[in-house]
Amino acid sequence: MRFFALFTIFFAHCFITNNQQIKVASLFLDLRQVSSNLNTAAYSFLFILTGFLNTWSIFEERFIYKTMNLLRFYMRRFLTLLPLYFVLFFIGNYIVQYIGFHPNSGSDHEISVLRYLTFSFNFNYKETWDSSAAILGNMWSVAALIQILVVWPILMKIFRRNEGIMFILLGITFIAMAWYLKALPVAINKEGMAEYHPFVFNTINVMFDFMIGSYIAYFSFFKYKTYGFLKKVSKRTIGFLYLGFMAYLIFRIRLLFDFGKEVSPFLLFLADKILVSVFAGFFLFEQNFCSNSVFKLAKIKFLSATEKYMYGMYVMIPFGAYYGYKLISFFKSEETLTLVLLAEPLLGFIITIVLAVLSYEFIEKSFVKMKKEYQPTRDYAPNIANDAKA
Repeated sequence: MRFFALFTIFFAHCFITNNQQIKVASLFLDLRQVSSNLNTAAYSFLFILTGFLNTWSIFEERFIYKTMNLLRFYMRRFLTLLPLYFVLFFIGNYIVQYIGFHPNSGSDHEISVLRYLTFSFNFNYKETWDSSAAILGNMWSVAALIQILVVWPILMKIFRRNEGIMFILLGITFIAMAWYLKALPVAINKEGMAEYHPFVFNTINVMFDFMIGSYIAYFSFFKYKTYGFLKKVSKRTIGFLYLGFMAYLIFRIRLLFDFGKEVSPFLLFLADKILVSVFAGFFLFEQNFCSNSVFKLAKIKFLSATEKYMYGMYVMIPFGAYYGYKLISFFKSEETLTLVLLAEPLLGFIITIVLAVLSYEFIEKSFVKMKKEYQPTRDYAPNIANDAKA
């Protein structure tokens, strides 16, 4: 599931060109628009998945140890995220620019070292960073995730046995902040690029998706009625839901534009955000728990072997997409629609995969081994999971 989400995000970051004729071609603009819509759903899904996994691990650890050790939780998370986060910052700011091949050459966009090292640059990301070309383009989301992971186990401890109240309060906080910051729905500019409101990169917006995943873990771990109801959804209903959601993603920008003439932009933002997040959450539940799924991605066995490379692949996506474009431009001085839509994405994806493998083997692997020391050790038995509530 994570692989397909990452591939979708890569798809939305490629199609780079300076050819003005290609930029106004209908096929190019249509692909830009559809890829932007898919990109929104993919990002939401990744945060939802992260919320699900982290909250499930907290419940699991409560069952095994009767309590949750904050240090053990933080070590598992940060041994995964922080090493590559800092290495990429060093490479992006102090190495790449000296070999004359830097994405931001000639750009006024730059990132504050202090904001990056304090994991807070997502708050002014849109004003200071060029996401279409930045080598660190995806790190805003890692910074926001780290902020959430610092406070999440503390919230889970404070609201233990009252998680429902916590979810309600977080939902109210999201709506209040979106209203206060005057959040607007996504739009597409003349070049087919998505134009996002700064609130999209805000930690509160990310936490809403994280919370959806956490809620799924909550009612699934304890087998509440919601779990039983959704688990039995028919194959026909699942099929209709997927078709309906895909149709919405294809025509999303047009629908937002049309409804924007009649509906408040803020209400439109909320409706779009909730719809995309809830369906992405349903996709997570359906693939893991539904008895009548149309198709289980777990049947594609070779994807399981790619799991260890997923984080590296995620952070390398802007790098691969941009340098795929630069290499094609180096060998072919004249850009064509075929090169932009096929050759550049293929080469960029290969670069992304290669960099992800190198990242794992030479940076992440040793930290992953260290992380195992902080994993719960006793066998987990879901049938007596109520111990996790105690």
